[in-house]
Amino acid sequence: MLCAAAIIPQVLSQIQVMYAPEERGGPMAAVAALSGVAATLGAIAGPALLEWDLSGAGWRMVFL
Repeated sequence: MLCAAAIIPQVLSQIQVMYAPEERGGPMAAVAALSGVAATLGAIAGPALLEWDLSGAGWRMVFL
Protein backbone atom coordinates (compact mmCIF):
# COMPACT_ATOMS: atom_id res chain seq x y z
CA MET A 1 0.00 0.00 0.00
CA LEU A 2 2.84 2.36 0.82
CA CYS A 3 4.55 1.73 -2.52
CA ALA A 4 1.28 2.25 -4.39
CA ALA A 5 0.83 5.58 -2.62
CA ALA A 6 4.35 6.58 -3.66
CA ILE A 7 3.64 5.79 -7.31
CA ILE A 8 0.52 7.95 -7.63
CA PRO A 9 2.37 11.32 -7.74
CA GLN A 10 4.78 9.89 -10.31
CA VAL A 11 1.92 8.81 -12.57
CA LEU A 12 0.22 12.18 -12.29
CA SER A 13 3.43 14.06 -13.05
CA GLN A 14 4.09 11.82 -16.07
CA ILE A 15 0.63 12.66 -17.39
CA GLN A 16 1.48 16.36 -17.00
CA VAL A 17 4.69 15.90 -18.98
CA MET A 18 3.43 13.52 -21.67
CA TYR A 19 0.17 15.25 -22.62
CA ALA A 20 -0.73 18.75 -23.66
CA PRO A 21 -3.17 20.54 -21.32
CA GLU A 22 -6.12 19.95 -23.63
CA GLU A 23 -5.30 16.20 -23.91
CA ARG A 24 -4.97 15.43 -20.18
CA GLY A 25 -8.66 14.80 -19.48
CA GLY A 26 -8.71 11.22 -20.75
CA PRO A 27 -5.61 9.97 -18.94
CA MET A 28 -6.62 11.72 -15.72
CA ALA A 29 -10.07 10.13 -15.95
CA ALA A 30 -8.47 6.72 -16.50
CA VAL A 31 -6.25 7.13 -13.43
CA ALA A 32 -9.21 8.22 -11.32
CA ALA A 33 -11.40 5.37 -12.52
CA LEU A 34 -8.71 2.73 -12.02
CA SER A 35 -7.95 4.07 -8.55
CA GLY A 36 -11.59 3.68 -7.57
CA VAL A 37 -11.80 0.18 -9.03
CA ALA A 38 -8.57 -0.87 -7.31
CA ALA A 39 -9.73 0.46 -3.95
CA THR A 40 -13.04 -1.37 -4.27
CA LEU A 41 -11.66 -4.66 -5.56
CA GLY A 42 -8.79 -4.65 -3.08
CA ALA A 43 -11.21 -4.62 -0.16
CA ILE A 44 -13.04 -7.56 -1.70
CA ALA A 45 -10.10 -9.58 -3.03
CA GLY A 46 -8.01 -9.43 0.16
CA PRO A 47 -10.48 -11.28 2.39
CA ALA A 48 -11.44 -13.57 -0.50
CA LEU A 49 -7.81 -14.66 -0.93
CA LEU A 50 -7.60 -15.34 2.78
CA GLU A 51 -10.77 -17.39 2.74
CA TRP A 52 -9.95 -19.41 -0.39
CA ASP A 53 -6.30 -20.06 0.61
CA LEU A 54 -5.51 -21.18 -2.96
CA SER A 55 -1.92 -22.28 -2.50
CA GLY A 56 -1.93 -23.04 1.21
CA ALA A 57 0.07 -19.87 1.84
CA GLY A 58 -2.46 -18.47 4.31
CA TRP A 59 -2.27 -14.73 4.88
CA ARG A 60 0.71 -14.39 2.49
CA MET A 61 -1.67 -14.59 -0.50
CA VAL A 62 -2.88 -11.09 0.34
CA PHE A 63 0.43 -9.76 -1.02
CA LEU A 64 -0.19 -11.37 -4.41
